[in-house]
Amino acid sequence: MVSYLRALCVGTINPNDELDGGRKLIYGTDNGVYVSDRKSKDKEAPPKRVIDVQNVTQVDVLEEYQLLLVLSNRSLYSYQLGALDPNEPISAKRGKKIQSHCNFFKTGICMGRHLVCCVKSSALSTTIKVYEPNDAMSRTKKQKGLSKMFNAGQDELRPFKEFYIPIESSSVHFLKSKLCVACARGFEVVSLETLETQSLLDQADTSLDFVARKENVKPIHIERLNGEFLLNYSDFSFFVNRNGWRARPEWRLDWEGAPQAFALSYPWILAFEPNFIELRHIDNLAVHIVPHKNIRMLHSSTHEVSLGTEKHILGYSGLLTTMEQIILAYEDERGADVIEAIDFWKSQRKSEIYHENPSPPPTSSGGGGREGSSRMGI
Repeated sequence: MVSYLRALCVGTINPNDELDGGRKLIYGTDNGVYVSDRKSKDKEAPPKRVIDVQNVTQVDVLEEYQLLLVLSNRSLYSYQLGALDPNEPISAKRGKKIQSHCNFFKTGICMGRHLVCCVKSSALSTTIKVYEPNDAMSRTKKQKGLSKMFNAGQDELRPFKEFYIPIESSSVHFLKSKLCVACARGFEVVSLETLETQSLLDQADTSLDFVARKENVKPIHIERLNGEFLLNYSDFSFFVNRNGWRARPEWRLDWEGAPQAFALSYPWILAFEPNFIELRHIDNLAVHIVPHKNIRMLHSSTHEVSLGTEKHILGYSGLLTTMEQIILAYEDERGADVIEAIDFWKSQRKSEIYHENPSPPPTSSGGGGREGSSRMGI
């Protein structure tokens, strides 16, 4: 067991020549960035420290552009993926500062572009700067001779847009052509073309009044399910359509705890709070509780699956974005972190524990709307 390593965030990277092949796990900690093999032959081998940087709270990888993004002491840095090579001296690895005063960042695709959103948020306001990777850095473009030398001096991330919201924000989600920002007053939809902002929920729909009536409710996460949107708050979850009207008004999920993060693996939705993971079945709301201590969801990855030609809970067939893998951390009885990966795609939710002498986790037994343009940009 690696008792000294407390993972504050985790990223993954797929096989590539620079890192000797094999899927990697990237750990952000309070004393550096570490890397380990996804499935190491040596079960007792600890993660290797590869970058000397302090107080890392987020890491992410843009493999298309061979970039590693690291949030350290509220400053965002970019590194070439070669910095993850444990055989290269740490002293030679220097990141390029992208932005200071960054509370968190989010990567994704919007308007057909790979984007990086840097969020500076306070109790009274939020400024979001949107960056776009330099297309010349894409690994799909062969770079030789003078072209490679010229591109080496260019910015890896270039400013794309910037906008302001007069309230504190906690997360950013990517829609097809717009951004959705979770803030103190709810989910706000921002057009990256006009930078206009409007509430995701349409106030004309009185069936949504329960959201405004609930005090101290916090919007956390949004999932798209084939034309409908599952909105997840700290107290409840419900569906809306693309115009911000309640979808399937008979369906509402009230959480047992106060979740801080969510993940979807259809037909299950997982809610993470510090003391337990709550799994709820979307069809029948069946509940399954998995208790642990100091739980943090560190990383998730998704894929699209076909719902086929039969009608499902959504009422029609099509594509569904669902969870491929979740990486989480919790404390064991000795106070050390356990890093666990739940693989939904290949192992049917079979867990793999990355520590010595693992012990298995304990277990227990649409709507209306008006015609017109979509609020969601779909």
